[in-house]
Amino acid sequence: MAASLLLRGGLAPAATVPRSSPSPSQSRTTFRAAHLSSSSACVPASRQARLSTHRPPISASQRRHALVGPRASVQTVEAAQLPQTWSAFSAAISGEWAGYSSDLCPDGVESEIPREAIPPPFCDWGLALFAWQAHSSTNADASTGEVRTVTERFVPSLGFGSGGAAAPRYSVDRRAAGIAQDGAGVLGFREDGCYAVAWPGKSVSEPAAEPGLNAAHVVVREGSGSGESSQFFELEHCLVAENPNGHQLDGQPERVRVRVVQRFQKGAGAAGGVGDKGHLPQLLGMTLYRERWVGQCRDGADVEGANQNSEFAEGPPVGIEAVEGRWLAAAMRADLKLGDEFGRRGAVVELKPAGTEEVTRELTDEGSVLLPQGVWSRVLPTPSGGVILKVGWLVEADRAIVSRFDYSALGQLEHITISTETRISKRP
Repeated sequence: MAASLLLRGGLAPAATVPRSSPSPSQSRTTFRAAHLSSSSACVPASRQARLSTHRPPISASQRRHALVGPRASVQTVEAAQLPQTWSAFSAAISGEWAGYSSDLCPDGVESEIPREAIPPPFCDWGLALFAWQAHSSTNADASTGEVRTVTERFVPSLGFGSGGAAAPRYSVDRRAAGIAQDGAGVLGFREDGCYAVAWPGKSVSEPAAEPGLNAAHVVVREGSGSGESSQFFELEHCLVAENPNGHQLDGQPERVRVRVVQRFQKGAGAAGGVGDKGHLPQLLGMTLYRERWVGQCRDGADVEGANQNSEFAEGPPVGIEAVEGRWLAAAMRADLKLGDEFGRRGAVVELKPAGTEEVTRELTDEGSVLLPQGVWSRVLPTPSGGVILKVGWLVEADRAIVSRFDYSALGQLEHITISTETRISKRP
């Protein structure tokens, strides 16, 4: 299916991302705490300590409005308009997902949760928090040709057991990408549930004004047209795998996923060149989600076990040596021929087998950043003057999934690729 989409004006000014040195503290994604500071929200990881928390369940009526919410009317699409693999993709990605999320600075350091969201006991103890409890509902809908994900973030609580009061919902983020979605960018998917989306504009958190939403903030998107916000874009990478250390759920191996939203600023030049260091996309920050599948999509109903995941986010530290080395990559790719309609209409493209190749990975460039949970981010210029924007996830010791967007020197999105990699050897 041909996509119709273009990044106008090129991708971006000058900031390259300093490399982060791996440390054991970079693998934390349970709720962590540090002594409060009046300095920047990006607090050095060395000051953080782990603090376990628990979110009591909230009622179905509380969640239903957030999951459904007010939605713009969308067109119904014929099944023939969707790739044949859509049904398998839908089965793999649709459902309720529970886990944790953190906002990250460009260098990979986690940002503090806003102080107004921190419960008084944490403040009394002089602690700051760096991760949210999160619950997402994802539905790959064949009737509309779109993927809808609603992510709720909850204020950390001190519940003990499941009988505590409902944890306050801090924010609701509704995202929809697909054929019938205005301003949704392009969605590339493969049938195992992995997908990647290029979003125009930027996400902004605003005070919630919707009656009955029961959340302090709602995330809205700005900049699908012209104006200042059109100089921004976001890339969402959703990587799905079976948990090698997980349990059976409904007779199936436990599924886990990592979602990374990279936020960029584009270039301002008329030609939009991105070839020299001064015109690389500026990585403004990232949001990392680590989630596990906890049940079929219930459109707002409670899911049994959704809050029984306090140790799910924990894992051993992953050093740079675990990511570098020689890998055999089995790629699935969409080669895009995009028109001048970026942000006007959504598009869905199927990623198809593109062969295997040997990859030697060395994270020595300034654009490489190690993140928690075996995840990394890269901003790489190409010899032709374009740029490659990547996210990778080390699923287990010798297996990784890597998502990438290739842009031309004029800012055109040319390829979306998701590869499954197996290790050949350690560092060359």
